[in-house]
Amino acid sequence: MAIQVRILPPPALYISDPQGTDLGKRILANSILLMNRVGLEDFTFKKLAEEIGSAEASVYRYFSNKNQLLLYLTNWYWDWVHHLVIQEVLQERDPWLRLKAAIGVLVRPYSRKSGVDYIDQWELHQLVINEGTKAYRTKLVDQKNRKGLFLGYKGLTEEISKLILRIHPQFKHPKALASSIFEMAHDHPFFARHLPRLTDLENDEDIGDNLEEMLWVWTTKLLGQSPNKRSGKATAPSKVFVTRNLKADSALRHWATVSGNSITGRSLLKFQQVPFQVPAEADWWFFYSSKAAEFCLFSAILPDNVRLAAIGEGTAKTLRELTGRADFVGKGSPARVAEQFKAVAEGDRVFFPRARNSLLTIQRLLDEHVTVLDAICYNNEPVPVKEPIRADVFIFTSPLNVAAYLDQQELAASTRVLAIGGRTAAALYQRGYSANFPQSPSEQGLVDLLERPSA
Repeated sequence: MAIQVRILPPPALYISDPQGTDLGKRILANSILLMNRVGLEDFTFKKLAEEIGSAEASVYRYFSNKNQLLLYLTNWYWDWVHHLVIQEVLQERDPWLRLKAAIGVLVRPYSRKSGVDYIDQWELHQLVINEGTKAYRTKLVDQKNRKGLFLGYKGLTEEISKLILRIHPQFKHPKALASSIFEMAHDHPFFARHLPRLTDLENDEDIGDNLEEMLWVWTTKLLGQSPNKRSGKATAPSKVFVTRNLKADSALRHWATVSGNSITGRSLLKFQQVPFQVPAEADWWFFYSSKAAEFCLFSAILPDNVRLAAIGEGTAKTLRELTGRADFVGKGSPARVAEQFKAVAEGDRVFFPRARNSLLTIQRLLDEHVTVLDAICYNNEPVPVKEPIRADVFIFTSPLNVAAYLDQQELAASTRVLAIGGRTAAALYQRGYSANFPQSPSEQGLVDLLERPSA
C-alpha cells in the first residue's frame, strides 16, 4: 500500500486549507501547471478559475492573492524536499553517502511513487526553478519571516548543515554551503535554459546527472576531501561516462552511488524497427541484447513451445520482464556462451533476431551444430558525436559506439578506458587506444574493473 504523505504549510499561507477539499486540491494542481505555462506575471485567479471550471470567487476562498499561493506552493516544496532528504539519508550509514544522497534529492525532488496524487512533484520542481525566488525576494520578506513563513526553508537548510558537520565538524560555513547547494540546484538549470553564459551546464537530457556531479565536486572541494571507501584515501570523485542507457537498477548506477562517484549513461547509436519474418518451427529464439528482445517481442507473437535464450544476465532480465522466463542464460565470453548453448541445443533450429550491424558472433560459432534461422529486426547506426564528452573514465559497450565517438573525437591521455568485451577492446586498439575489459561481458564485470585501482 502506498504511503500517504501530507505536507502542512503554515496557516498564515491560506484562508482555508486547500488540501482539505477536492476543489482546493484542484486549485493546487492546476495552479502549478498554469504558472509553469504562463509565468507568475501573467497568472491570475480568473485564468485559474477558467482552467478548473469554477468561479473566480471560489479561488479567493482559499488564497488572498497569487503571491500567497506561490509562497504556499514553495513552502510545500521545501517541506517535501526535507521529507525526501530524511527518507534518503536514513538508508545510508556513511556520512559522505548521506550527503551525496541529499544532493541527489535536491537535484531531483520528485517521486512518482508518492501518495500525493494532487501535486505533480516534477511540475512543482520546475515551478520552483522558474519562479521560486519570487516567493521570498520581496519588500515584505521581513514581515513574512516574523510570521514564520520561511521555516520550511530554514529546516531544510539545517538538515543539510547537519550532514555537512558530520563530515567536517570544524567547517565554518555549513549553513552557507547548505543554502548555496540548494540555490545552485535551481539556478543552474534556469541558467542553462535561459542564460547559458552563466553556467557550464548544457540544457540537454544529461542536465540532471551533470548538475548532481557539479554540486558533488564543488561540495567535496570546499570540504577539503572526498570519500574512497576501499582505499581510505581522500581522492576527487571520478566522472564516468558509459555508452549505454542505464536502467534504474543498473549495477553501474549502484556502484556510483555507493562509491561516491558520478556516472552518465547514453547510447551513441540510433535504433529503428524494421519489418521481419518470424521463421516457423524454431526450437529456440536466441537474443544477443535487450534491444533485440524488445524490438522482436514487441512486434512478433511468441509461440508457446519455443524456448528462449539470452547471451547474458542483462538480456535474460529483459526477457523475464517481457515474457516471464529465460530458458538459457549464457555466462562469460561469447565463445564460452556458444559452448554452453551447444550443450543444450545441439541439432536444434535456432532463430537469431538481431540488429543489422550485429557481429553474428554466436551464430557463426554454432553454425555447424545448430540450424541458424536469421532475421534483422532493427537497425542500429552510430550517431556522430559533435562535442567532446568530459569524463575521467570512458566505458565503451560496442564497436559501433566506439566508431560513433572516436570517428569524430579523441580521448584525453589521462582518460581511463574500459570496454565491455574483447571485440569492443579490439575496435579501440585499432584506433590507438588500450582498454581493459572484464572476463564476463556484463555491468557487474565492469564494476569489478572500476573497483580496481587504475595502472
